[in-house]
Amino acid sequence: MSREFSRMFLVLPEIKELLSQNKKEQLKKIFYDYEPIEIVEILKEFSLRDKVFLFSLLDIDLAADIFEKTDKDDQLTLLGAFDKTRKAEILDEVAPDERVD
Repeated sequence: MSREFSRMFLVLPEIKELLSQNKKEQLKKIFYDYEPIEIVEILKEFSLRDKVFLFSLLDIDLAADIFEKTDKDDQLTLLGAFDKTRKAEILDEVAPDERVD
């Protein structure tokens, strides 16, 4: 694991605490301090429900960047959990060759 991933994992307890308190603005700020690939790694630590909630906080560009870097099985799971609007927004932003079948 690189130093950057280690740095992201240092905020894991803070993210979990903010999630439990529904502190949306503070959660957003944390995620905008990291690269999409770092966020993909930290999201592996959360339930599907929490992942969907966290994706809902992000602007569509960042959400799509993170989605593109997520493995295909997780992409399919997320797509099944997103509401129709978010699903359409993300798929519209994702490069055609990155879309799951």
